[in-house]
Amino acid sequence: MSFSLEEIFKGRIIWDDNTIHLYFFIIVSCYVLGWISQKKIKGFKLYSYSKSLVFISFLIFSVFLFFRDIGTDLPMYKTIYNNINLGSGFFNSQEPGFMLLNKILSIFYLKDYVAIGILGILTIFLYYKTISENSNKICVGIAILAYGCLFYFQSYSLVRMYLASGILIYASKYLLLRRFKVYIIIVILTILIHYSAILAFIPLVFYLLYLNNKRDFIISYIIFFVISYFGANY
Repeated sequence: MSFSLEEIFKGRIIWDDNTIHLYFFIIVSCYVLGWISQKKIKGFKLYSYSKSLVFISFLIFSVFLFFRDIGTDLPMYKTIYNNINLGSGFFNSQEPGFMLLNKILSIFYLKDYVAIGILGILTIFLYYKTISENSNKICVGIAILAYGCLFYFQSYSLVRMYLASGILIYASKYLLLRRFKVYIIIVILTILIHYSAILAFIPLVFYLLYLNNKRDFIISYIIFFVISYFGANY
């Protein structure tokens, strides 16, 4: 005997079973494509992967995101784009970098869903590039699965936040390459898209501590963990 989600939650949800089935299709199909894209594993080294299969998986992500008409904050972003030329007062209502992106897109007289879709595809592209550039160090299938479950569907609504997160995740390579000036510049620019990006300075501080004095790094990490834990619970 089976029950639909609407029956289980007694109408308290705004989607139907078909939506859930579609979401599962997107996640599973992209995961499978990513999993079979890597040819073989020897020891801990992952060998070459099929760029075309990974590209197709992210193309699936892009198509469904571009043509979506759902997202809690989606009406707000449509309003922002449609009213971007009203004046400086409205321009200052959100982070200036994000408003500037909308201003640039408005030059081309795009429909609101097209402009928002372009921002979404840019976000997907940043994750795609990050996974592709690290394909010899990670399991591509698991990476795509993690992206789909943790970031993709949330980006339907939280456009600014996940655009910023995509930029920062891609920029993390400069941190690992110790190109700190490039990393800092990218973080500062990303703060103009979403103010929460200021938190990206935390890994920079910890990494510098780790490189200079591992003892100070461990002590600082423990203190940060304790403060974060109790701060979140109280």
